[in-house]
Amino acid sequence: MIGAMPPAEVSHREWWNRRRIAYTWFAYACAAAGFILFFGVMCLPGMLKPGEDAGEPMGLCVAFVLLPVIANAAISIGMRVAGRLALRRPECDWNARLYRAGLWATGAVFLLPATTGLLAFFLRRL
Repeated sequence: MIGAMPPAEVSHREWWNRRRIAYTWFAYACAAAGFILFFGVMCLPGMLKPGEDAGEPMGLCVAFVLLPVIANAAISIGMRVAGRLALRRPECDWNARLYRAGLWATGAVFLLPATTGLLAFFLRRL
């Protein structure tokens, strides 16, 4: 059969697919924490000029609609990259390494605005 996957590739895909929903929920949790921290920092005195608001409500709605799409794309890319790396160096556990790196990158991306906002708040106080 054309396009049939060897058994090792099937277990590789199953490994990633079993973690897909957990990764999406992790991304939602990081996004929610990032939004809450960001808006909390923006509400601190001196962060916004009079008449400014911290965010666009439509942007928040779009972010929570697009988040599962982006998370599934990231998981799919990780699955493909791990599959290619496993063909080159099968002795390494690329699934766990790339998944862990993806979790760290997701947390960093969603918490970056809050972190930079907090840094800006403290730098303004100096």
